[in-house]
Amino acid sequence: MTGPARASGKRLSRTERLTEQFKKQKFRKHYFARQLKVFLAAQIRALRGDRTQAQFGELIGKPQSVVARLERESYGKVNLQTLIDIATRLDIALVIRFVNFSTFLEWTKDYSPSALAPQSYNEVRAESHKRELIDSLHGEGLNKNVQAGRLIGGIEAYVTSQDVIGQNIRDRLREGPQIFKHQKDQQRVIEQALKQCV
Repeated sequence: MTGPARASGKRLSRTERLTEQFKKQKFRKHYFARQLKVFLAAQIRALRGDRTQAQFGELIGKPQSVVARLERESYGKVNLQTLIDIATRLDIALVIRFVNFSTFLEWTKDYSPSALAPQSYNEVRAESHKRELIDSLHGEGLNKNVQAGRLIGGIEAYVTSQDVIGQNIRDRLREGPQIFKHQKDQQRVIEQALKQCV
C-alpha cells in the first residue's frame, strides 16, 4: 500500500494527511503560500474561460500582461485593488479574511468549475427566475404536450441567454395561450406562470 494510511488499512483523506503535516510550522507556512497562489491562478484561468488573455484583460480593464501574471502560479505579488477591480468588473464578490488552517483547507479543496468561476449577480438572478418559471410550467404537466414542450424549451433557451427575465420573455410567454387556445387547462397554467413573472 502506498501513501499514509490508518491502522485499518484505509487511505487517509487529504484533510487528514495535511492536518498531520500541519503540525510542522515550516510545512504550514510553505503549503499555505503555495496553495493560495495555485488556487488564485486557477481561479483567474477559470474566470477567463474560453477568452484569450487579451480579451479577458479588456473585460476586466487590465492589460494582457497583468492577466498572464495573475495566471502564473509562481506570481505572488497580487495587488488587492486588482482583485477588487476584477470582482467589480465581473459582478462577483471577493472574500479576503484571515482564517484558521482547517477552514483554509476546507475552502481550498474545491476546484470545481462553480467554485473557481462563480456566476455574476445577474446570472444568479436569471438562473433563479429560470428555475421558478420552469418549475411552475413543468409542475403543471405542461411538458407532456409536444407543443408545450417546444414552448418550454424555447423559454428555457431564451431565459438562459438573458441576464434577467425581461419584457421579451413575458411577450414570448403571452404567445403561449394562443398556441393552446383549445386546451383551457394549459392556458390557465401559462397565465399563472405569467403572473409569477410580472
